[in-house]
Parts: sequence; structure tokens; C-alpha cells
Amino acid sequence: MPGVKQTGLNLYHWFDRRLGLAKPITEAAEHPIPKSSSSWWYVFGSAAAVILVLQVMTGILLALVYTPTARDAWNSLNFLDHGVTLGWFLRALHGWGSDFMVAIVLIHMCQVFMFGAYKFPRELTWIVGVFLLLMTLGMAFTGQVLRFDQDAYWGLGIGASIMGRVPWIGSELVHLVLGGPIIGATTVSRFFALHVFVIPGILISLVGVHVWMVLRLGITEWPMPGRLVRRSTYVREYEAEVHKDGVPFVPYAAWKDALFAAAVLLAIMACALFFGPMGPTGPPDPTIIQTVPKPDVPFLWIYALFALMPPKLETPILLIAPIVVICVMLALPLYAGEGEKHWSRRPVAVLMVTVIALSLSVLTRLASKAPWSPVMNAWSADAIQPAFLQGRTPLERQGAIVFQQMQCRNCHSLDGVGGKRGPELDRVATRMTESQMIRQVLQGGGNMPAYGSALSPQQVTALVSFLETMRGSERPAQVGSGKSMPTGPAGMSGGVERLSEPHFSSEVSENPSVRRSVMDHQSTVVLIWLAAAISLLVLIQVGVLGALFLMLLRVRLTVRQIEGKLRASGVDLYDLAGKSYRLLGTLETAAKKGAEIVESLEQGLTEIQSRLARVDQSIRNQIAQIKRGSEALKHALADPVIRFRAIAAAISAALEAFRRRPQNGPREHNC
Repeated sequence: MPGVKQTGLNLYHWFDRRLGLAKPITEAAEHPIPKSSSSWWYVFGSAAAVILVLQVMTGILLALVYTPTARDAWNSLNFLDHGVTLGWFLRALHGWGSDFMVAIVLIHMCQVFMFGAYKFPRELTWIVGVFLLLMTLGMAFTGQVLRFDQDAYWGLGIGASIMGRVPWIGSELVHLVLGGPIIGATTVSRFFALHVFVIPGILISLVGVHVWMVLRLGITEWPMPGRLVRRSTYVREYEAEVHKDGVPFVPYAAWKDALFAAAVLLAIMACALFFGPMGPTGPPDPTIIQTVPKPDVPFLWIYALFALMPPKLETPILLIAPIVVICVMLALPLYAGEGEKHWSRRPVAVLMVTVIALSLSVLTRLASKAPWSPVMNAWSADAIQPAFLQGRTPLERQGAIVFQQMQCRNCHSLDGVGGKRGPELDRVATRMTESQMIRQVLQGGGNMPAYGSALSPQQVTALVSFLETMRGSERPAQVGSGKSMPTGPAGMSGGVERLSEPHFSSEVSENPSVRRSVMDHQSTVVLIWLAAAISLLVLIQVGVLGALFLMLLRVRLTVRQIEGKLRASGVDLYDLAGKSYRLLGTLETAAKKGAEIVESLEQGLTEIQSRLARVDQSIRNQIAQIKRGSEALKHALADPVIRFRAIAAAISAALEAFRRRPQNGPREHNC
């Protein structure tokens, strides 16, 4: 283990020396925030970021199987729901994650608005947040279109008609979005590009800018009544508050963000598990022209609003209201950047949020339960009740299959299950004869479309035979046969089980391109393993966060006990912690200055050593030159010295001989 730990540390240092990310990440994690900001009201932004990560991961997994063509999109989703292990759960995670992300972003915007956090100096942070909300709604809408079922087809048609009402450029907008004047082969690919590349790229870039501004400008403090925001003094007051009682973001606020994000992920997983994926409903059928498409939950209020408003107001509201609302939201911090932040001093803001929240809730409720809202998920969610299939002949059961395939319960109900646009069919055989039912199916009438071109004569016969068994309490046990239908795999139970499954056309098994694009075995295996990996990672994160929460709870209880004892002795723990924090800051500053002084001394010593080395080298060079001069002089004087010595020796010898001559011999005198 020590070797593994050392290897990990070496690898970490290798990357950090080249990337240099450790210091900025540590500074971002430990950036000081006001102690009042460490609250549960400040957790929604982090939760939205975590959901965005979940959406990116699940979206990548879905893209391995999804085929973005008008011909294969619906079949690929059905294959994902019924042909891939846990494929339905992956789709449900992505769909419910989208709804939760829209809700969390809206709540975060309301919290920022109520707390006055859009005021100076965070105006640009709010503006970027508005664009993030628009991008989130764009992701939700384009994701619904990619299902390309009956709801998506006609919902996209309604959206295109709305864009077509824009003056001067309406036709060009429709061509740009749909890839032509009508919904065609390129429509799904264009929305796939928007949903996978364009909008996510803009969204992630805006998230990066948003987080950078939050780190640079700081998290807004808890609003206090009477504390006004002034451009001339706010920054100085905020820095003084942070310096006085500021706490690092990690761990004081981070543990609440992590715990709330884990709770949101668990809620998404629970909804995905219990409610399943959204759609797809029946395949898109342009012949059903009087269907009432219903959007996903984030857009239900728009659906109800358009259904209830007078027709004369549709165009002004569609073209003017969205632009006005967006412009007001963008201009809000520019004309209200100063003043009171606390909600108790801003009753108009509280009234606006309350009215908007109640209006959206009421309209969403009306859109999901009103009589003019048919149930549009009967194809994938609701099977025909077994009571309507017991004792039926094969022809009548074939009629039940046609009834399910043509989505008749989008407008009609059986035993209270289905839409309310048309009459209930429990006792239709007591109100209409066989010929009347055939004529109604073929020619339509009232608000019912004609199905003469959509059904073959055999399908019409089977459907009417099934409808003839609808007699309420007079429902016979068997019709047209003297024998009861057997139960078991070949009888009633098997028939019911088959009706509860989606209808796959023979195109999937006969068309090689569809089979290759939808039922690719390698993509299926990869999808299964990646889905299992993401589920395991989420569970591990939840477990780690739970253990961290228990540990922090224990630490918090210990701190409270210590705080109680200190207060009993007259010591304020928070004041002591603040002083310690400031002392640590002072010590850190002193340490930095000491390090700078030591570095300066080291540089001075290095310079002195360098200079001494240069002087020593210069002296050595001069000594060497003197030695060379002495040698040259010695060689130059060598011969005269030898001669001088020889002459001196001769003179010395002559003198010596002179001294030794005889002194007392006879003298000769010449007279």
C-alpha cells in the first residue's frame, strides 16, 4: 500500500507540475463566503449543475442507440424500451432529469430574485442566468421532439405554425428549423444537432462563465431588512463582512450542496423507477389531423393558456409576450441594481412570484386534467383492461389490437381510463348499430377524424366486432361462438399480455438498415454496461455523501457540546473561530513575507558567491601571469649571471694567489 500511495502522489505531482490546477481548485474550494450564506436556501445552483452532469452522461448513452431519422427514431426508442436491458430506466432517468432540471433552475431564479442577489455587482451573473434558463427550456423542448411520436409530431407542427406568424421572417424561420416548409426527413436530424451539439455547447459555456463570476464576486450575503445596496459602498462592506466572519466554502457550505444534490438524484431515480419513461406514444401519423398533442410537464401551462385564451389574442401573446418577459428579466438588474434586498421590504416582488407560481400551477393542473385534454399516453402506458378481453373471439381480439394501435383511447375511455374528448365506449353497442359504427369509423363526424384511408377493410371489420361487445353490464361472456375461450398461454392470458406490449411493425425485422441502426448488438452491450456503471456511480456517491453527512453530524454535535461549555465559561466559539481565522490569515501573510525575505537573502548570497568566484579567478589569473613573467626574466638573465660568476671566480682565485705569495725572501738591489 505505501508503494501504491507513493505512486499515486508521484502521478498527481507529475500532472500538477504541467497543468497547475491544484492551486486554483484549492483556492476555489476554500474561497471565503459570508457565514450567513451557508444556508439551505443556497443549494439550488449546485443541484442544477449536478443534474446537468447526469443529463450529459445519460444523453451520451442514449445516443449510442438512438437513430436521428424520421423513419427510425420512433422504432429505436421502442427498441430501447423493450429490447435493451434497463434501457427504459436510462430513458426515464434522462426524461425525469430534464423535468427536475427545469424545476430546479426556476426555483433558483426565484430564490435569487427574492433575495435581491441580482443587484450590484452581480448584474451580469443574473443576465447569464436568464440565458441559462432559456437554454434549459430549449433542451427540454428539443428532447421532446426527438421522441418523434404523435405528440412530438403535432407539437412540432404547432411550434412551426407559431414561428410562421413572425412578420417578414416567419417563413425563413420555419425553413431553418424544419429543414423545409414541412416536417420532413431532415427535421429530426436538425433537432438532434440542436439537442446534442448546439444548445449543450452554449449551455456548458454559460455555466462556466456563471461559476467564474460567482467565484470572483462572491456569494451574496443573507439579506437583512434596512441594509441597502449602494454602488459606492457595497464592495467595501461585503469584503469587511467576509473578513469579519467569513468561512471557507468547503466544508461549511459544500456539505449542504452535496447532500441536497444527492437527494435530488435519488428523487430522479425514484421517479424513473416508479413512473417510467415519457413516451413514445403512437408513431407519428399525419392522417390523424384532429388530435390534441400534449407537451411535457414544463410546457403544459402554455398548452392550457393557448387552449383557454380567445383566438384574437393568440398572435399578440405569442409574438409579443415572450419578448417582453425576456427583456424585462434582462433589464431588471440594470434599473433595480440598488436599494433594498430583503423580501419583507419588497412586497411587489413577493406578489409577482406568488402570482406567477400560482398561475403556472393552476394552468399545469388544468392542462393535465381538463375535459379538453385527452390522455395521450395510452399507447405505451395503458393496456386494455382484461375484463374487455375475456371470452372474446380471435376476430374481436384482433379488433382490440386495432383499437390499441390506432390510439382510440386518446379521445375515448374504457371503464374510466382514457381521454374525454369523445364519448365513452363502454356501452357504445347499445347506442349504435353495426352499420352506424362502420360509417362513423370510415367517414368520421363531429370532432372525430375519418379513418377510411388509414384502416383496411379487415381492420374495420375487426374493430367494429370488438366495439359490438361494448354493452356495459350486458357484456356477454362470449360472442359468436358456442365455446368459451381457453385461458393460458394460447388463450386469454396470452392475448392480454400481447396487447400490453408495444406493436412493432414488420419494417424493423424486414428492413436491413433499420435493423442495423436500431438493433446493433455491440451498441446494446456497451449501453448496458455503461448504464450499470452510471447507476453504480450514483449509488456510490449517495453512500459516500451519506457517510460524510453522518460524520459531519457527529462533528457538529461535538462542536455544539464544546460551544455550550465555552459559553458557560463566557467564551464565544464563533468569535474565537473568527479571531483564529483572522490570525491564521495574518500568519499566512507573515509567512509569505518571510518566504519573500528568505528568497531575497538566497538571491543575495548567490550573487556574493558568484562575485567571489569571479574575484578568485581573477587573482589566480594574475598570479599565473606573474609566474610566467618570472620564468621569462630568469631565462633572459641566465647567461650574464654565469659569466659574472666565472669572472668573479677568476678574480677570487687571483686574489687568493696574491695573498699566498712569499713575503721574507732576499731583495735584489741594483746600484
